[in-house]
Amino acid sequence: MPIVATLPRARSRRPFRLLLVDDDASFLEIVSILVADHLPGVLLQTARSGVEALRQMAAQAPQLLMADVVMPHMDGLEMLRHLATQPHRPPVVVLTSVLDADDMQSYGEMPADALFMPKPLDQDAFVRLVRAASSAAAGAAD
Repeated sequence: MPIVATLPRARSRRPFRLLLVDDDASFLEIVSILVADHLPGVLLQTARSGVEALRQMAAQAPQLLMADVVMPHMDGLEMLRHLATQPHRPPVVVLTSVLDADDMQSYGEMPADALFMPKPLDQDAFVRLVRAASSAAAGAAD
């Protein structure tokens, strides 16, 4: 009878899914380069409006959502109000060059745990935040 050895399975890590929503194509390109250079294992998906983001999230939910506030068609605030009604929504980071956190709260229903990140983007802070979110998601999956 032959002896069969079973090797331990290599853990396949799925990429951490980040959805970035912003109507500024140059900002999306800068962040794409930043992710490619500094965040291996992060799959960056982009959307140019709240409507497009909601469609993408219906197909595959991201593990982190970063959204600008001022966009055409459906702005980031309206998209976040829609997401607030969903039972399983990803953590949210609001990107804005216009408003501070107090101003954002005055607009109404915002996720209580939403983080705010100013634009222009602090690249080091962005990388640290995405790494922390990715580590937290990996820990929760174990």
